[in-house]
Amino acid sequence: KIFKNHSSQKIFGPPGTGKTTFLLDEVKKHISNGVDPENIAFISYTNAAANEGKKRVSRKFPGLGSLNFPNFSTMHSLATKIGGEKGKELCLEEHWKDFDNAIFCYTEWTEKNDPFSASSRYDHPVLDLYSLALARETSLSEELNNKLESDNYHDYLDVMAIQDTLQSYFNLPGSVELLKYSQRYIERYLDYKRRENLVDFNDVIINTVDDNFDNNRIPTFEVLIIDEAQDLTDSLWSLAKKLIRKAGTVLIAGDDDQAIMINFGASAHEFLKIK
Repeated sequence: KIFKNHSSQKIFGPPGTGKTTFLLDEVKKHISNGVDPENIAFISYTNAAANEGKKRVSRKFPGLGSLNFPNFSTMHSLATKIGGEKGKELCLEEHWKDFDNAIFCYTEWTEKNDPFSASSRYDHPVLDLYSLALARETSLSEELNNKLESDNYHDYLDVMAIQDTLQSYFNLPGSVELLKYSQRYIERYLDYKRRENLVDFNDVIINTVDDNFDNNRIPTFEVLIIDEAQDLTDSLWSLAKKLIRKAGTVLIAGDDDQAIMINFGASAHEFLKIK
C-alpha cells in the first residue's frame, strides 16, 4: 500500500500515566473506524507485553480473538515473519551445544502456559559481547575496549568471564589476548552457522536492515505503534525506520528516563532524535 497521508506522533509517558492504555485505545478507535486488525502493528520490546496488548484489545471486540492480531509482536518476531531468516533454520539449543557444549542455553516461553511459544536462548560472555556490538552497530573491539576501560564492576566481571571462557575453549594457559581470541571464537561461530545453514536472532535483524533486503517485503501498516521505544537498540531502530517510512499512521511511545536496557544495546537517544 501507498498512503496519501502520513502522520507520525511521538508520545512521552512516564510510569503510571496510562501510556499503553492510550495506545490500545487508539487501536480500538482504528478498528471501530474499519481498519482491519491485520493492518495494525503493535511492536513492543517483549513478547509478554505484545501478547498482553493483543488480549486487552481482543476483549473489546467479541468477534475477534488473539489470532486476528498477528502483528502484535516484538521487532525480532516481525523480522522473522517477513523473511529475516532467508530460508535458513533458526538456531536451537542443540545447534549451540553442537558448536560449543559450554554455551549455557535456556528456554524462554513467550506466552505463559503455551509450550508452542517456547524459544531457545543462550547466555555466553563472548557471544553476548558480539550481540552487543551488533545491537549498537559498533564492533567487537570497540565494545571490548569499553569494558576494559570501564570503572563499572559489572563490566569487570564481564571481562573476567570472557577471559575464562576463551581460556577454556582454546585451552590456553595464563593470560589471553582477549580481542584476538574473541574474534577467532566469533569467526568459528559464523563459519559453523554458514556450514549448517543456520541463523540466530541477531541475523534476522541484520538481514532485514541490509540495503539489499527486498523492500517489497517491508510491510505497509495502516497503523504502526511502537511501545517502549526507548528500549530499542540501534539495529532495531534501523528496522523501525524502514517500517515507519512505509506506514500510514505512526505512534512511537516511550520514556527516555526508563531506558533500563542500555547495557544490552538500547538506544534512548534514537527515541529522542526521531522526528
